[in-house]
Amino acid sequence: MANEIGSTLVNSLTNSTFDIGNMSKVLAEADVATKRASLERNTEKVNTELSGLKYLETNLNAFQTYVTDLTSPDLFRQLSAESSNDAIVTATAQSSASAGVYQIESKQLAQTHSVVLAQTFASPESLIADTGNFEFTVNGQTHTITLDASNGTVEGLKQYINNNDLGVNASVVNDGTGYRMMLSSQVSGAAGEIVFAAGNAAGLPDGSDPASYTVTSEAKDAVLELNGLEISSSTNTFDNVVEGIQFQLNSASIGTVNTLTVNPATDVVEDTIRSFVDVYNQLQTILDELGSYDASSLTEEELATGEYEFYGDLAGNSVLRTVRDQVKSSMSGAIDELDPSFNALAFAGLSFDREGTLNIDETVFQGVLQNNLDSVASLFSKGGTSDSALVSFIDASDKTVSGNYTIDVTQAATKGEWTFSPVPGGTFDVSVDGSTTVTLNAPTDTSDLQSYALEVMNTINNNSDIAAEGARVSAYVNASNQIVLQSDRYGVNSSINMNLTNVGTASATGLNVDGTITTESGGVLSLGAYADTEDGRKVNISDFAVANDGDESMRGLSFEVLGNPGTSVSFGFAQGFASRIQETIDDFFTNETGLISQRMDSLINKTDEFEDKSKEIDARYERMELKYRLQFSMLQSIMSSAQATRDQLTAQFSNNNN
Repeated sequence: MANEIGSTLVNSLTNSTFDIGNMSKVLAEADVATKRASLERNTEKVNTELSGLKYLETNLNAFQTYVTDLTSPDLFRQLSAESSNDAIVTATAQSSASAGVYQIESKQLAQTHSVVLAQTFASPESLIADTGNFEFTVNGQTHTITLDASNGTVEGLKQYINNNDLGVNASVVNDGTGYRMMLSSQVSGAAGEIVFAAGNAAGLPDGSDPASYTVTSEAKDAVLELNGLEISSSTNTFDNVVEGIQFQLNSASIGTVNTLTVNPATDVVEDTIRSFVDVYNQLQTILDELGSYDASSLTEEELATGEYEFYGDLAGNSVLRTVRDQVKSSMSGAIDELDPSFNALAFAGLSFDREGTLNIDETVFQGVLQNNLDSVASLFSKGGTSDSALVSFIDASDKTVSGNYTIDVTQAATKGEWTFSPVPGGTFDVSVDGSTTVTLNAPTDTSDLQSYALEVMNTINNNSDIAAEGARVSAYVNASNQIVLQSDRYGVNSSINMNLTNVGTASATGLNVDGTITTESGGVLSLGAYADTEDGRKVNISDFAVANDGDESMRGLSFEVLGNPGTSVSFGFAQGFASRIQETIDDFFTNETGLISQRMDSLINKTDEFEDKSKEIDARYERMELKYRLQFSMLQSIMSSAQATRDQLTAQFSNNNN
């Protein structure tokens, strides 16, 4: 800066004039140069650290996504269903299912009833009849169409049927000899059979005249034999046969027995754990690079790439060291609430080597996946243990505290059900689980009670209004030869409301589970107050619940009670390693107390301060530049005056010499 000022002065004096603008800028910049250089160094240092922390945040969040998968108990509850012949039968299994092997014979696929009128017509506009009725019953509902000029043609009747939701679809086909009307049921299975009344208008199907129509597709239920038990369904999907398993018939093959095996989806668990290990090791590499002091091993080309953009940005940074230590600490040691025989990662075959790399012992890992998956689940995820098979853990929130609880059940959840003696024919009004009330036809044949019960069940379940509201029923014959009609739902929202001709009206509602849960401190909380509205067997304790002694430890705990154990149940909850890691990483970014969030906020505040200081330096530079301009202007004026005097004297002396 001194050389620049000197050069400027020399050049200006040599020319006997000052470059006022340039000199003012040079001197003003010299005045603020030290402060500006210091500020730029500090700004660069802060921005480098802030960029490094943002990069660290991005990678911790990416790692967290893999951790989150392992925190969920549902990951370890997943089941796979494998068929010996997918072309015949397939299945899907939910977590509520049980592992097992099923022998299935697909005897018959479901079919939709379809008929075609025997009468042919010259065109779609041909008149069928302009008076009379067309009456038919489908899916338990009877429909009567009064024919007139608006719907008495082939096309007019088709449009009327399709526009009025009568349970069938109508179409007009040309079979080469003329136009005929085809009717197809909107539901498959035996319950979808279209039954025509006697005495329908001429030209239309008549129940007393089989020659008035041709059946092109019979109404048939799908039939499968499951471990020797024959079961039918109105569709090719069977989802109420074995809890948690949905069977799908894809083709019929009488005499062929197919094996369907339901097992834990260990391959999904294995892939998730392997991905977790890989990403953890990648994270360690990233931490190493962020904290590296020496970039000599990298070429200039590598340093210029985005891959090494943040190399060394957090060298010597205490936040980086703490993050590394706390993440590893959350994966080390043992979980006291778990069985000592399986409470550390080493029991699952995972361990750290001297360099801090997480490795997998394949022999141990494969062994526990195949033989001890429940313990692996407890090791990683939020988990609960119970000394009763009737009480099982579902989930927990970040509010739930690890510990032991006592559960006492005073009331097991029940379904709404109605027991009645069958009567032939008539109608019944029914509402299931508070659904829309509909009027349906009762079966006419009571000689086979099992068939009667099945027909009532299918009639209700195939009703579009009831099905649209997610309600379903089951029906069976009890030891007293009565029909038991039962909602598929548990709890107070499970209900059967029914009015059957010659039997009367009945209303039955289920009950929610009830009882108490006692915390380690002795606090007591009611189960019934937190029973699930959709399934009364489940208890979902609120994140704001407080026991009578003020204990909050059970907040967010969810579990299922499948019956009344009759005695107190010991129930334990523990945070697995994945949950511990998740909590550790979340704590880094807590708004007010998080290690990383606090440091980033501090750095952002510093950048704001530096910006203010930069403005102050710029303002001082402008003031100094103006000051120097004024001073140099005065000097310029003096020098100009001196030059004028000099020129005058020179001229005068020159004249005298002459």
